[in-house]
Amino acid sequence: MGPEHAFVAVETITLSVTLIAFNVVVAAIMFAVAARNPTAAGWCREYEFEL
Repeated sequence: MGPEHAFVAVETITLSVTLIAFNVVVAAIMFAVAARNPTAAGWCREYEFEL
């Protein structure tokens, strides 16, 4: 494994972590909206099935 491979591995891991963090943030926002606004809960559920 040369330096290039290590760089690619780090980039891949960083991208994965970023995507996971983004999904967690989106889920947290949806949860907060659903908790505050019951009518939005149905929309959140429909949106999740579309993903």
